[in-house]
Amino acid sequence: MPVWHPVFKTSDIVDGQGISLNVPGRRKPVALFRWAGQFFAVNDECPHANAPLSGGKVSDFIVTCPSHGAKFDIRNGKSDKDFFYGDIKTFPVKIEGDTVYIEV
Repeated sequence: MPVWHPVFKTSDIVDGQGISLNVPGRRKPVALFRWAGQFFAVNDECPHANAPLSGGKVSDFIVTCPSHGAKFDIRNGKSDKDFFYGDIKTFPVKIEGDTVYIEV
């Protein structure tokens, strides 16, 4: 059964930034991004070579893998049409007060 986990304060992450988080109930880290005032959570690894996506550059809701340049939409996990390693998993995010919650 999915559970909401408080993971971060909204004021601790700036627009365009990504961070890697260890979330209870997950073996692998989750990348939390803030873009255009919204928050998004995805698997923190590129399916190509497991590079951490949290260190990638975000522009127009697209994160670019810092290792190989693969691109993923942080809203839905869809990969760039030219990238054949697959999409990434996304996680529901909600804000209550100044706390960011991720459902896993």
